[in-house]
Amino acid sequence: MILNELATQHDPAFIRTYLVLSSEGLLQYQKLRPVDQLTQILRSSAHREENRALQQFFQHFNHAEACSMCLCVVWLEGVLGTVRAADSHSCA
Repeated sequence: MILNELATQHDPAFIRTYLVLSSEGLLQYQKLRPVDQLTQILRSSAHREENRALQQFFQHFNHAEACSMCLCVVWLEGVLGTVRAADSHSCA
């Protein structure tokens, strides 16, 4: 069964990875999930009042999808922040 990318984007097991053989060797690329794109846009526009990329992103996805991705970004940032804080605390 093939699942929609939006339905599986919260699970790292579904990150699409591509291997490309070139004259430089074997290269690995990962396709950015919509939630990854949103995270990048939010990080790059943290201090801007108006961001065209963010407006275009929300125009591309419907309200339910956009809301779901925002919740996923908040959850992922919370989980990663907790992991980073625990790692830095244990190394001190």
